[in-house]
Amino acid sequence: MPIYGAIPRGAYRQLPKLLPRSLGFERYALSFKHTLSQYVDCGNDPSLDLLAAISIEFFVKFSQLNLTQCIISKHIFTEAWDINLWVSNQANIRVRIGGVLKEITPAAAIWTPLLNTLYHWVITYNGALLALYIDGVLVGSIAAAGNIGLTATSVQIGRWGTVGSYLAGLIPLVRIYDCGLTQSEVRWNRLNYHNPVHPGNIVLWLPMEEGAGLTVIDRSGHGNNGALLPALTPPTWEQVRQYELRAETE
Repeated sequence: MPIYGAIPRGAYRQLPKLLPRSLGFERYALSFKHTLSQYVDCGNDPSLDLLAAISIEFFVKFSQLNLTQCIISKHIFTEAWDINLWVSNQANIRVRIGGVLKEITPAAAIWTPLLNTLYHWVITYNGALLALYIDGVLVGSIAAAGNIGLTATSVQIGRWGTVGSYLAGLIPLVRIYDCGLTQSEVRWNRLNYHNPVHPGNIVLWLPMEEGAGLTVIDRSGHGNNGALLPALTPPTWEQVRQYELRAETE
């Protein structure tokens, strides 16, 4: 794997034709409106019941702040996991491991979101450590041991379990792995969206490339396609420019 190195933002804005062909955001992203209770339901296939290790990766751009909003979850009350942005604009990760709720909430001095700014998040658990990376930087970690909790609830993007806390923002990509990722692997994925590490360990891969319709296709091979809900007012497809999104990650 090539060694990760920072690529200047200005290079992408000035020379978009020189971008790699393997960008992860080919044409589209999904846009979620908090007031319309929009989300994506990816089902509860057994391939999504990850016990020993997990990594959850996504890009997100918030269109509203000062809201309690869920980015992605597999949660019902005290089981499994959920990833949120609190009303105080704090990142919040909760995973039930070994029957104990493990929680990471970085202080504002460590990370504070900005409106309409693209962020790369990775939450990873390798059997010993639960960690949160934002834009390749470790912003919080906690020791943990044991299996992740089980729940029959679906993996949902943009909604917390069955009770709400809907997302306000844009998501161009989501991936879930059945293994932990290292910091160097997290940084590699951040810039190599369509050439991720450990492709055989991916159980959910949503590049959000459809651009229309009520289904987002899972490219992992596990068939965990996402249904855009509610059917009458689902998340909307938004066309994006590849080089602008790439520039925002650096």
